[in-house]
Amino acid sequence: MTTLSQVDGVIAGRGLPVVDIDNAPFFEAAARGELVIQRCKETGQYQYYPRAGSVYTMGEIEWVKVAGKGKVYSYTIIRKNPADPAWAPLVPYAVVMVELPEGVRIFGNLTGCEAEDVTIGMNVEVYFTAANEDGTIHLPCWKPAT
Repeated sequence: MTTLSQVDGVIAGRGLPVVDIDNAPFFEAAARGELVIQRCKETGQYQYYPRAGSVYTMGEIEWVKVAGKGKVYSYTIIRKNPADPAWAPLVPYAVVMVELPEGVRIFGNLTGCEAEDVTIGMNVEVYFTAANEDGTIHLPCWKPAT
């Protein structure tokens, strides 16, 4: 069995997202431990990643708190020689694409299980971790659902 690295928390040298007017509500909610995604006010359809307006109507969007549970849609296990040297000591680690019941897919690292136990369709739940020293950016990570 190959235990996945606990790839969460501050990783020196890791590239971080830029917080801007379109995604700030996502990161503010993440800091509170909540997953929010955008919904088109006209159609009720969800969208992710954050944008200035609806991808369906170009109209207004609203931020909606969701349960943060989903299924692994796709994944990869990084086992050696990552391109970014900051990640080298952390192999192996898993990157998953999680499909939420709302129909959107979100990437993140998967922790809390063996590499061999990761499967398509696996039930997972989100948790958030501070990704920088001052705790201003929290990123979604995933773990097996309980």
